[in-house]
Amino acid sequence: MFPQEFSDKSSDRRVALLDPKSIEPAQWAQTDPFDYVGQRFERLKDSIAEFGGNLQPVKVQQTSQALGSSNYAAAAAGNFELVFGYSRVRACLELGLPVLAMIEQVSEAEGLRQFFFEYRSHGCWRPWRLGQTLAIVLHRGYFPSIRRASQGLGLCVTEACLLQKLGCMPDSIRAAFGSRDFTERQAKRLVDAMAADPTGLVERASRSSFQDCASSAAVLAKLVGAAR
Repeated sequence: MFPQEFSDKSSDRRVALLDPKSIEPAQWAQTDPFDYVGQRFERLKDSIAEFGGNLQPVKVQQTSQALGSSNYAAAAAGNFELVFGYSRVRACLELGLPVLAMIEQVSEAEGLRQFFFEYRSHGCWRPWRLGQTLAIVLHRGYFPSIRRASQGLGLCVTEACLLQKLGCMPDSIRAAFGSRDFTERQAKRLVDAMAADPTGLVERASRSSFQDCASSAAVLAKLVGAAR
């Protein structure tokens, strides 16, 4: 069993077991419900359940309200803002398990950079939440341009532009793909189809059923192929 708390005084960083209910998303975070369904998430939950907790810690920081509390116990038990590890927190919440978390204060820019780096470090390309997050931080003026955002978040400009366009897709198109794996090549084809016929694409996404589609390629063929 992990210790309840371990402090690294040299870096003002500590590791603790937290109640997942005490962890809230970052202000810039976008929730993609399809991250929490499907085989990938179920495998994550199974592994966390097998070991009785997440072996790879998430990263959080205390909220300004908790930091401002003069009561240590209240601050320690207070709210935390998640930097990265959204699926692990959700899995622990659903399993009724505490979350192993590294607690360290970071700037907003550094938190964004770490979120993008950690999320992109997984084995497969998962663009939807990255695109939604990129679109919202650009809309809110966190970065003055897509080029500056790509530099700050460790992306190439081409990928950043593609992610932003995916992040601005209507909900019906996002929902059509669900939790299926999605490749960069498929994303480019979808973006091109959206630019060529946005009304038709949205109508097909709204009217069609995609439950019988085994892959994103099948979904894309149903959306784009129907126009040809």
